[in-house]
Amino acid sequence: MTMRVALFGATGAAGSGVLRQCLDDPRVAEIVALTRRPLGVESPKLKEVPCSDFLDLEPLSAHLTGLDACFYCLGVSQTQVPDPAKYREITYDFALAAAQTLLRHSPDHTFHFLSGSGADPTGRSRILFARVKGETEAALQELGLAGIVCWRPGYIHPLHPRENPHWSEGLTRMLYPLLRGFEGLSITADDLGRAMLQGAVEDLREGVIENRAMRDLAGRYERAPS
Repeated sequence: MTMRVALFGATGAAGSGVLRQCLDDPRVAEIVALTRRPLGVESPKLKEVPCSDFLDLEPLSAHLTGLDACFYCLGVSQTQVPDPAKYREITYDFALAAAQTLLRHSPDHTFHFLSGSGADPTGRSRILFARVKGETEAALQELGLAGIVCWRPGYIHPLHPRENPHWSEGLTRMLYPLLRGFEGLSITADDLGRAMLQGAVEDLREGVIENRAMRDLAGRYERAPS
């Protein structure tokens, strides 16, 4: 079994965790990473595709054919983008544009969308993050994708902390030694990568995966022999 996968958000905490696992696993034959800036990673199976407009991916469609899965980890924290309209564009519009393009050019792929704990698909939440993530989940479900899996992690503990993080991120990082004892509250970036890759290996095609189930998937992950 080998897979060709697309990866969005490879420079973020979650996406970099997925990237590391995909690079290390021989079942992943090629990773097509759409990114605004170079990843600084050398691998014969990594294809970096510069992207300046995530609302129009059609010019890059030649790179998006014949894919088995898409790991969509592109996103920002609400603390980074306080403007609701901009946050919605990055969270909702970018994701829908990616899924629609992939539906046209890789119709059999499974779209793995990184959502978040507390996402509200009804769109009624007063919390911007929960409302927009939930609305994105619901819209993706309506596209007619061959597979759509929504991943809802709690706190994602990064391998490397972000420069100049919001104070709330710094506080959560400090509290992580306490959080990691509760399976429903947190996951490391590498375990998130293992979980999403295991989901693709097991051919998950639908469902909402909460934090506890992610940690179970990560625990089941076994790297294939080279």
